[in-house]
Amino acid sequence: MTLENWIFHENDSEELLPLCHTTKWKYFEKIISNRKLLTSFSRFPDPNPTSTQEENLVYLFYGLPFYIYETGNGNDINSEVTEDLPIGLIFKQNFISNTDRFYPFDTGALFSNKYRNILDIDIDNDLLVYEVKITDGIEIKKLIKRYYKTNENYCYGNLNKSREATHPKEENLLRLFLDERKSELDFRNRAIEVHSLKDIDIENNLLAIVLPRLRTSKYAYLEQNIKSLSNNIDIIYYNDLRRYNSESIRYALIDATLNFYNEKYPNSFSYDRVGKV
Repeated sequence: MTLENWIFHENDSEELLPLCHTTKWKYFEKIISNRKLLTSFSRFPDPNPTSTQEENLVYLFYGLPFYIYETGNGNDINSEVTEDLPIGLIFKQNFISNTDRFYPFDTGALFSNKYRNILDIDIDNDLLVYEVKITDGIEIKKLIKRYYKTNENYCYGNLNKSREATHPKEENLLRLFLDERKSELDFRNRAIEVHSLKDIDIENNLLAIVLPRLRTSKYAYLEQNIKSLSNNIDIIYYNDLRRYNSESIRYALIDATLNFYNEKYPNSFSYDRVGKV
Protein backbone atom coordinates (compact mmCIF):
# COMPACT_ATOMS: atom_id res chain seq x y z
CA MET A 1 0.00 0.00 0.00
CA THR A 2 1.21 3.49 -0.87
CA LEU A 3 0.17 7.10 -0.46
CA GLU A 4 -1.28 6.96 -3.98
CA ASN A 5 -3.62 4.20 -2.78
CA TRP A 6 -4.69 6.08 0.34
CA ILE A 7 -5.68 9.26 -1.50
CA PHE A 8 -7.13 7.55 -4.58
CA HIS A 9 -10.83 7.83 -3.64
CA GLU A 10 -10.71 11.35 -2.20
CA ASN A 11 -12.47 14.14 -4.10
CA ASP A 12 -10.56 17.00 -5.70
CA SER A 13 -12.83 19.97 -5.12
CA GLU A 14 -10.14 22.31 -3.76
CA GLU A 15 -8.63 24.86 -6.11
CA LEU A 16 -4.88 24.43 -6.41
CA LEU A 17 -2.62 26.92 -4.71
CA PRO A 18 0.60 27.83 -6.53
CA LEU A 19 3.92 26.06 -6.14
CA CYS A 20 6.69 28.05 -4.49
CA HIS A 21 10.46 28.04 -4.60
CA THR A 22 12.60 29.86 -2.05
CA THR A 23 16.09 31.06 -2.82
CA LYS A 24 18.79 33.36 -1.51
CA TRP A 25 19.58 36.77 -2.95
CA LYS A 26 22.75 35.74 -4.78
CA TYR A 27 20.98 32.81 -6.46
CA PHE A 28 18.02 35.01 -7.31
CA GLU A 29 20.25 37.27 -9.36
CA LYS A 30 21.43 34.22 -11.33
CA ILE A 31 17.83 33.11 -11.89
CA ILE A 32 16.83 36.51 -13.26
CA SER A 33 19.95 36.64 -15.43
CA ASN A 34 19.31 33.17 -16.89
CA ARG A 35 15.55 33.75 -17.08
CA LYS A 36 15.33 30.17 -15.85
CA LEU A 37 15.37 28.29 -12.60
CA LEU A 38 17.95 25.64 -13.44
CA THR A 39 18.10 22.15 -12.00
CA SER A 40 21.84 22.61 -11.78
CA PHE A 41 21.27 25.27 -9.08
CA SER A 42 20.12 22.61 -6.66
CA ARG A 43 22.36 22.04 -3.65
CA PHE A 44 20.59 18.79 -2.78
CA PRO A 45 20.67 15.39 -4.49
CA ASP A 46 17.58 13.66 -5.80
CA PRO A 47 16.30 11.61 -2.82
CA ASN A 48 15.04 8.87 -5.10
CA PRO A 49 16.87 8.88 -8.47
CA THR A 50 15.39 6.73 -11.21
CA SER A 51 18.80 5.57 -12.37
CA THR A 52 22.08 4.76 -10.71
CA GLN A 53 23.09 8.40 -11.15
CA GLU A 54 21.75 11.19 -8.98
CA GLU A 55 19.49 13.51 -10.93
CA ASN A 56 19.45 17.28 -10.72
CA LEU A 57 16.08 18.73 -9.89
CA VAL A 58 14.27 21.86 -8.74
CA TYR A 59 12.69 21.66 -5.30
CA LEU A 60 9.35 23.40 -4.87
CA PHE A 61 6.73 23.39 -2.14
CA TYR A 62 2.97 23.49 -2.46
CA GLY A 63 1.37 26.69 -1.22
CA LEU A 64 4.13 28.19 0.89
CA PRO A 65 7.61 29.65 0.24
CA PHE A 66 9.00 27.24 2.77
CA TYR A 67 12.57 27.46 4.00
CA ILE A 68 14.78 26.84 7.01
CA TYR A 69 17.37 29.55 7.56
CA GLU A 70 20.07 28.91 10.09
CA THR A 71 23.33 30.74 10.57
CA GLY A 72 25.41 30.16 13.68
CA ASN A 73 22.76 29.57 16.31
CA GLY A 74 20.03 30.54 13.84
CA ASN A 75 19.08 33.70 15.70
CA ASP A 76 21.39 36.51 14.64
CA ILE A 77 20.63 38.03 11.27
CA ASN A 78 21.68 41.46 10.07
CA SER A 79 18.87 42.08 7.60
CA GLU A 80 20.63 45.06 6.00
CA VAL A 81 23.73 43.25 4.81
CA THR A 82 22.97 39.54 4.68
CA GLU A 83 23.03 37.70 1.37
CA ASP A 84 20.79 35.07 2.88
CA LEU A 85 17.44 36.85 3.09
CA PRO A 86 14.90 34.54 1.46
CA ILE A 87 13.13 35.38 -1.79
CA GLY A 88 9.96 33.53 -2.72
CA LEU A 89 9.07 32.60 -6.29
CA ILE A 90 5.37 31.82 -6.79
CA PHE A 91 4.37 29.93 -9.93
CA LYS A 92 1.15 29.91 -11.92
CA GLN A 93 -1.33 27.24 -10.91
CA ASN A 94 -1.17 25.36 -14.22
CA PHE A 95 2.59 24.93 -13.83
CA ILE A 96 1.91 21.89 -11.62
CA SER A 97 1.38 19.75 -14.75
CA ASN A 98 5.04 20.31 -15.69
CA THR A 99 6.35 18.75 -12.47
CA ASP A 100 7.14 15.11 -11.84
CA ARG A 101 6.25 13.96 -8.32
CA PHE A 102 5.66 15.01 -4.74
CA TYR A 103 6.22 13.83 -1.17
CA PRO A 104 4.00 14.84 1.78
CA PHE A 105 6.99 16.00 3.85
CA ASP A 106 10.42 17.60 3.42
CA THR A 107 12.74 14.81 2.26
CA GLY A 108 15.81 16.78 3.29
CA ALA A 109 14.69 16.60 6.91
CA LEU A 110 14.08 12.89 6.46
CA PHE A 111 17.63 12.30 5.23
CA SER A 112 19.06 14.35 8.09
CA ASN A 113 17.21 12.10 10.56
CA LYS A 114 14.73 14.72 11.79
CA TYR A 115 11.98 12.10 11.73
CA ARG A 116 13.96 9.14 13.03
CA ASN A 117 11.78 8.65 16.11
CA ILE A 118 8.49 9.10 14.23
CA LEU A 119 8.52 7.80 10.68
CA ASP A 120 9.20 4.08 10.45
CA ILE A 121 10.90 4.04 7.07
CA ASP A 122 13.79 2.28 5.42
CA ILE A 123 15.03 5.12 3.20
CA ASP A 124 16.61 2.79 0.65
CA ASN A 125 13.47 0.72 0.20
CA ASP A 126 10.41 2.51 1.57
CA LEU A 127 10.62 6.06 0.22
CA LEU A 128 8.49 5.06 -2.76
CA VAL A 129 5.61 4.43 -0.32
CA TYR A 130 5.28 8.20 0.09
CA GLU A 131 6.10 9.25 -3.49
CA VAL A 132 3.19 10.33 -5.71
CA LYS A 133 3.51 10.91 -9.45
CA ILE A 134 1.90 14.13 -10.69
CA THR A 135 -0.37 14.46 -13.72
CA ASP A 136 -2.34 17.70 -13.64
CA GLY A 137 -2.31 18.35 -9.92
CA ILE A 138 -5.36 16.30 -9.00
CA GLU A 139 -3.16 14.18 -6.75
CA ILE A 140 -2.28 17.13 -4.52
CA LYS A 141 -5.93 18.15 -4.37
CA LYS A 142 -6.79 14.67 -3.12
CA LEU A 143 -4.02 14.72 -0.53
CA ILE A 144 -5.25 18.07 0.78
CA LYS A 145 -8.80 16.72 1.05
CA ARG A 146 -7.77 13.58 2.88
CA TYR A 147 -5.43 15.05 5.45
CA TYR A 148 -6.38 18.74 5.75
CA LYS A 149 -9.82 19.20 4.09
CA THR A 150 -8.91 22.70 2.83
CA ASN A 151 -5.92 24.66 1.58
CA GLU A 152 -6.22 26.99 4.55
CA ASN A 153 -5.91 24.12 6.99
CA TYR A 154 -2.84 22.86 5.17
CA CYS A 155 -1.15 26.27 5.29
CA TYR A 156 -1.92 26.65 8.99
CA GLY A 157 -1.10 23.08 9.92
CA ASN A 158 -4.63 22.10 10.95
CA LEU A 159 -4.75 18.37 10.33
CA ASN A 160 -8.01 16.50 9.73
CA LYS A 161 -7.87 14.62 13.04
CA SER A 162 -10.89 12.50 12.19
CA ARG A 163 -8.90 10.73 9.48
CA GLU A 164 -8.23 7.11 10.37
CA ALA A 165 -5.21 5.33 8.96
CA THR A 166 -5.78 2.31 6.72
CA HIS A 167 -2.22 0.99 6.91
CA PRO A 168 0.66 1.10 9.44
CA LYS A 169 2.71 3.27 7.06
CA GLU A 170 -0.16 5.75 6.88
CA GLU A 171 -0.44 5.69 10.67
CA ASN A 172 3.24 6.68 10.80
CA LEU A 173 2.55 9.51 8.35
CA LEU A 174 -0.30 10.88 10.46
CA ARG A 175 1.90 10.74 13.53
CA LEU A 176 4.54 12.72 11.63
CA PHE A 177 1.99 15.37 10.63
CA LEU A 178 0.96 15.73 14.28
CA ASP A 179 4.47 15.85 15.68
CA GLU A 180 5.01 18.89 17.88
CA ARG A 181 7.62 21.29 16.59
CA LYS A 182 9.94 23.64 18.40
CA SER A 183 8.85 26.35 16.00
CA GLU A 184 5.32 27.19 14.90
CA LEU A 185 6.77 28.02 11.48
CA ASP A 186 8.84 24.90 10.95
CA PHE A 187 6.77 22.96 8.41
CA ARG A 188 9.26 20.26 7.51
CA ASN A 189 7.11 17.41 8.76
CA ARG A 190 4.11 18.36 6.59
CA ALA A 191 5.39 20.54 3.73
CA ILE A 192 4.34 19.05 0.39
CA GLU A 193 7.62 18.84 -1.52
CA VAL A 194 7.31 18.91 -5.32
CA HIS A 195 10.07 18.01 -7.78
CA SER A 196 10.68 19.33 -11.28
CA LEU A 197 13.26 17.35 -13.24
CA LYS A 198 13.44 20.08 -15.88
CA ASP A 199 14.67 23.65 -15.92
CA ILE A 200 11.84 26.10 -15.27
CA ASP A 201 11.24 28.96 -17.69
CA ILE A 202 10.30 31.79 -15.33
CA GLU A 203 9.15 34.17 -18.07
CA ASN A 204 6.11 32.03 -18.85
CA ASN A 205 5.51 30.32 -15.53
CA LEU A 206 6.10 32.88 -12.80
CA LEU A 207 3.10 34.48 -11.10
CA ALA A 208 4.74 36.56 -8.37
CA ILE A 209 7.99 37.25 -6.54
CA VAL A 210 8.17 37.92 -2.79
CA LEU A 211 11.04 40.27 -1.97
CA PRO A 212 12.46 41.81 1.24
CA ARG A 213 11.38 45.46 1.09
CA LEU A 214 14.37 47.13 2.74
CA ARG A 215 17.04 45.25 0.86
CA THR A 216 15.24 45.53 -2.47
CA SER A 217 15.08 49.31 -2.13
CA LYS A 218 18.88 49.33 -2.37
CA TYR A 219 18.92 47.31 -5.59
CA ALA A 220 16.23 48.90 -7.74
CA TYR A 221 17.79 47.54 -10.92
CA LEU A 222 16.45 44.09 -10.00
CA GLU A 223 12.90 45.38 -10.15
CA GLN A 224 13.57 46.62 -13.66
CA ASN A 225 14.97 43.23 -14.64
CA ILE A 226 11.89 41.53 -13.23
CA LYS A 227 9.60 43.81 -15.20
CA SER A 228 11.61 43.07 -18.34
CA LEU A 229 10.64 39.41 -17.95
CA SER A 230 6.93 40.15 -17.94
CA ASN A 231 4.54 42.90 -16.95
CA ASN A 232 2.28 40.24 -15.47
CA ILE A 233 4.58 39.20 -12.64
CA ASP A 234 3.36 40.59 -9.32
CA ILE A 235 6.02 41.93 -6.97
CA ILE A 236 5.16 41.40 -3.31
CA TYR A 237 7.19 42.75 -0.42
CA TYR A 238 7.71 41.49 3.09
CA ASN A 239 9.03 43.71 5.81
CA ASP A 240 12.63 42.87 6.66
CA LEU A 241 13.07 46.08 8.68
CA ARG A 242 13.88 45.39 12.34
CA ARG A 243 13.73 41.63 11.89
CA TYR A 244 16.86 40.00 13.24
CA ASN A 245 16.22 36.30 13.63
CA SER A 246 15.21 33.40 11.44
CA GLU A 247 11.75 33.08 12.97
CA SER A 248 10.76 36.69 12.35
CA ILE A 249 12.08 36.64 8.77
CA ARG A 250 10.22 33.40 8.09
CA TYR A 251 7.07 34.88 9.60
CA ALA A 252 7.28 37.98 7.40
CA LEU A 253 7.81 36.00 4.18
CA ILE A 254 4.91 33.61 4.84
CA ASP A 255 2.60 36.36 6.08
CA ALA A 256 3.08 38.35 2.87
CA THR A 257 2.41 35.25 0.77
CA LEU A 258 -0.80 34.39 2.61
CA ASN A 259 -2.02 37.96 2.21
CA PHE A 260 -1.42 37.61 -1.53
CA TYR A 261 -3.46 34.39 -1.63
CA ASN A 262 -6.29 36.02 0.24
CA GLU A 263 -6.49 38.74 -2.41
CA LYS A 264 -5.80 36.51 -5.42
CA TYR A 265 -8.00 33.53 -4.51
CA PRO A 266 -10.84 34.90 -2.35
CA ASN A 267 -13.09 31.93 -3.06
CA SER A 268 -10.59 29.26 -2.12
CA PHE A 269 -8.44 30.91 0.52
CA SER A 270 -10.15 32.99 3.19
CA TYR A 271 -7.32 34.52 5.17
CA ASP A 272 -9.61 36.61 7.36
CA ARG A 273 -11.70 33.59 8.24
CA VAL A 274 -8.73 31.53 9.36
CA GLY A 275 -6.77 34.25 11.11
CA LYS A 276 -3.19 35.34 10.73
CA VAL A 277 -0.09 33.27 11.23
